[in-house]
Amino acid sequence: MMKWVRDKFGCVGFTLLELLVVIAVIGLLASMLLPALSKAREMARRAKCISNLRQVHQMLIMYASDWDDYVPMAWSGATWYRCLEPYGVKVDLKNVPSLLFCQSNKDLGAFGTYNVNYAYNAYLGNADCSPNQNQQFRLGRISIPSDKVAVSDGGFEAAGAARYRMANSSQVSYVHNNGANFLFFDGHVDWYTQEDTESSWWVIP
Repeated sequence: MMKWVRDKFGCVGFTLLELLVVIAVIGLLASMLLPALSKAREMARRAKCISNLRQVHQMLIMYASDWDDYVPMAWSGATWYRCLEPYGVKVDLKNVPSLLFCQSNKDLGAFGTYNVNYAYNAYLGNADCSPNQNQQFRLGRISIPSDKVAVSDGGFEAAGAARYRMANSSQVSYVHNNGANFLFFDGHVDWYTQEDTESSWWVIP
């Protein structure tokens, strides 16, 4: 039971012990709430990431519509994200929110220069990715779009440059509660841990 204490001026207040108890209770409640708030914040970032990837799919479809069903190459003198600039992507402004930048991923944008930290399937034509070197693909060539990854959360190279291409699960950044968001060519986005991924998702014959 609290005891009200009256000071020499006649003001009523808590004892020092009661004040310390109240502070301790507040600290305990805060320690219980902070993890929940952190988890809620990450869920919001994950939802935003999913929204970004769905919009990226729309841009890929618009690009294919303009270019005889071809999708951008992962690398062909200009990177895949440069090919999407005419459809609303801004990649040069580091401090401007970008559809190609996930806020959960602390990695810098590509080469620390561009506002990009998503990665594109490297099998879609890439100067250093066998067996599809310097080949460009039509959407129609992807026989089961729901089983082929287009874009995911990007990884990070030892050299310090954010990876904007990925050819397997080890080149993905699992930043959403130990998982990553994957955009498939049919437009759906799913969350997977690295253990749940399949190597066949990347390979496009």
